Amino acid sequence: MFMRQILAHTSAIILAAVVLVSSGCAKSESSTSQSPQLSLSDAESLYGLAPSRTTDVTLQPDVVTIDNGPAAVHNVSADGLTWTFDASAPHAADVAPGKVLFLTSRAVGRVLGVQRNGNDLSVTLGPIAITDLIKEADITTDQPIDLNAMTAYVAQNYPQAPIDGASPQSYLPTRPNDVANSVQVLRIEPNGNAFGVPAALAAVPPAPVDISNFHVTPFCCGGIGIKIERNVGGTIIKALVVIRVSSPSLHFNLKISGGTVKTATVQLNGVAGLAVHYEAGDATGLKGNVNTPPVFVPVDISWPINLHPPFAMTLHQSFIVKSAFTSKNSTFLADGDWSFTGSFNMGYDNGSWSVSAPTTFTTNKSLLDSISGIAVGPDAVEVSYQAKIIVGVGAFGFVTGPYLGYTSSFGMLQQGAVGVMCHGADLGIAMNVGIGYSIPQPITKAINAVLNALNFSPVNGTGGISHPLVTLISKKEDFPAHCAGY
Repeated sequence: MFMRQILAHTSAIILAAVVLVSSGCAKSESSTSQSPQLSLSDAESLYGLAPSRTTDVTLQPDVVTIDNGPAAVHNVSADGLTWTFDASAPHAADVAPGKVLFLTSRAVGRVLGVQRNGNDLSVTLGPIAITDLIKEADITTDQPIDLNAMTAYVAQNYPQAPIDGASPQSYLPTRPNDVANSVQVLRIEPNGNAFGVPAALAAVPPAPVDISNFHVTPFCCGGIGIKIERNVGGTIIKALVVIRVSSPSLHFNLKISGGTVKTATVQLNGVAGLAVHYEAGDATGLKGNVNTPPVFVPVDISWPINLHPPFAMTLHQSFIVKSAFTSKNSTFLADGDWSFTGSFNMGYDNGSWSVSAPTTFTTNKSLLDSISGIAVGPDAVEVSYQAKIIVGVGAFGFVTGPYLGYTSSFGMLQQGAVGVMCHGADLGIAMNVGIGYSIPQPITKAINAVLNALNFSPVNGTGGISHPLVTLISKKEDFPAHCAGY
């Protein structure tokens, strides 16, 4: 009961999706691809792939494509909203507010503003639904996912809660040929091990991103997850959340007709387990408590898929941490580890949704049994890990396409009693799916504050269609029995 009163059960982690785009062409027979991984040029690694023509996709008539997009890019703003490219590039003169720009597979969105300075054309983009880009599509793909071939890129000043120590310069080099000196766009190499998966990886910016007093290290490749650390005012919090994967692969089908999604199917195979580690020490009691809004990690980990037109599987991550320390000098330590097999599935067919995922877990390490520490009064914490993998187009919060979501939330309680310590643990697992984009409300407000300062119209936080969150597992346990009110 205490944990339910202290910690609101909030979370959202989103796992997997796909989308396809191209220059406007006539629709033809559906295509299936099992192509090998792409070999990227320096410019493509930095900025994404160029628009490419195909007979399988027809773009909307107000979409402007820049055929040599990556080579034309000069710079990207530190907030990730404004792209500057060669004003003499083919079709650059057609770019205007209200149209949709398809510059690269990452630089896709509604044009909010345009400014020319010599040979530089700077365009601020807003989010779009996938049907704002695509009018007709019929594409199917089955591909293994090579996590070791992924690329990480960061927007240090992405609008949200203040990012500590953010640099005012662009998050990417100013010219593609600077890639050899870039410390912000990296190939991902597995390194280190935790819970049987890489935890201290080189697949992150050269130093972890500092956001809202948290030191955050995102990673992949034997697993997907983040490590978060906080040391403020006598309160130390460390957490690691990992989704284990093994030989992952992706099946995807998308049919759009007349600018309306008719069918979307995503199946992600190879997700093998879930693990969490948490530790905290608090010297201040009530003053040291944390209650964060969703913290968006401005690092995209992306895997371009070898199809024409170009799209990519992109991982977003965010988190929520809540604590309820009631006495000074408390300590807290907990670990949980679970294995499962199967696949995550989402389907949409003419207005009907289907959602499924593994629900049978094998407990390798019990979260309840692992809780230890020192507590005079009741202490409770909740860690919600929020990840979003969309295989689509765009970057950061503006990536759009079908997505499949997987939600994990962990709550832990310890409370001193005469001769015995009461421990409680919650595990919540859920899924949500949709087609389009979705930006957390605090991030939407921050983005609109930036756009307002530029005299641009605000953007909506969501676009497209979605299915409500589906709860898969809600498990509560305590020891001794019922000591936490369960």
